[in-house]
Amino acid sequence: MRGLQDQLREDLYMAAERLGALVPQLHPMTNDHVRDAIAASAERLTAVLLSDDDHQVAEVVIDLQVLLWPHSDPDAEWWDTPLGHVSLRSIGADNAPSWTYSVAAAKLGVKASTVGTLVSRGTLDRHPDGGVTIPSVLHYRDHRGPRRG
Repeated sequence: MRGLQDQLREDLYMAAERLGALVPQLHPMTNDHVRDAIAASAERLTAVLLSDDDHQVAEVVIDLQVLLWPHSDPDAEWWDTPLGHVSLRSIGADNAPSWTYSVAAAKLGVKASTVGTLVSRGTLDRHPDGGVTIPSVLHYRDHRGPRRG
């Protein structure tokens, strides 16, 4: 998702600029290495955030939240950005565009590996940006037969 990578690069760049005000050697305007490292990190973090590794996604989301919003919560509009959507998805918010396998599993009372199996069978729909579509999880939950012990 290009928008996510662009947002990550811009947000990390702004954080580096703030740090560069105190440590001039780290200012991205004057250090090509820092600028290149930020771009590479944004690409790598995007791949992690769009992966099905819920643990890594959660770790990256937490690290980014601490870096970008150390003393407050993001503005309401931020949650509608690509990074905001990934963050919502990782915490299982109902207004997220999708849920991670772990969140979907918790909502269904099954293991994350079961969600993976349901996705591979086509029973649950994979979201194009990663995870599982919320409507498919809710439909499955509401229309499956009784659970077997």
